[in-house]
Amino acid sequence: MSAGRVVLVTGASNGIGYETVKAFLKSPNPYYVYLGSRSLEKGKAVLEQIHAECPDTTNAVELIQIDLGSDESIERTAFEVVKNGQGRLDVLINNAGGGFDLDFMQGKMSLRESFNKSYDLNVSGTNVVTWTFVPLLLKF
Repeated sequence: MSAGRVVLVTGASNGIGYETVKAFLKSPNPYYVYLGSRSLEKGKAVLEQIHAECPDTTNAVELIQIDLGSDESIERTAFEVVKNGQGRLDVLINNAGGGFDLDFMQGKMSLRESFNKSYDLNVSGTNVVTWTFVPLLLKF
């Protein structure tokens, strides 16, 4: 078990998620942060970048693959990593998400496909992540 709070940030390979992970690493409070990324390849590059930007951190960060569009990725991969690693989760930051308006506007998908893909990722995926991690969030 970790001495500090255990945090999972989804969608942490760029933007707000990336900056959130950095903030936890720069904190004087103890944290063990799971950096959630859909792509392991991109996540590894981001992890290297974060280590370069936060060289003096005393907090830990670990890459975890999690794709909100895949129940297997959420339930059998990410959940198992946290359960078998730190064994609990104190903070879940559901940051992963996306929009597909541009794909619709460029004729790459229909309006219905755009709405369905957005809903699946931003609503269904986020709720599946929360539901799956509740047992680890409730551990004391």
